[in-house]
Amino acid sequence: MKIWIVLTLIVELVVGLLLLTFPEVVPQLKGAEGTALAMSRMYGAAAITIAVLCFWTLRYYTVDGVVGLFLHVMIAFQFMIIVASVISYVKGESVDAGPIILHSAFLIGYIFFYFKRR
Repeated sequence: MKIWIVLTLIVELVVGLLLLTFPEVVPQLKGAEGTALAMSRMYGAAAITIAVLCFWTLRYYTVDGVVGLFLHVMIAFQFMIIVASVISYVKGESVDAGPIILHSAFLIGYIFFYFKRR
């Protein structure tokens, strides 16, 4: 499970830094301005926060309750990102299913680890 947390940390940190500093690099955001860029930067900040959560979870991995709380937060986060992505996809606001697939994979992984720990 630690490898899964490290993988999440790396993905969220890289994506977060990219969206926070250079959101226009994302092909779907080329030519975007105003609110679209601001919202992308906010998601970048949220992704960096998840990376920080991963770091502290690894740091205190053996403390009772830390991993359980981490799994609950990650399951909720991944699920809500999927919900937001599906809504945007259905409304035609996004033609990219990539975020749905990526966050679904992470959600399945975290659900697996949740039940494995029970």
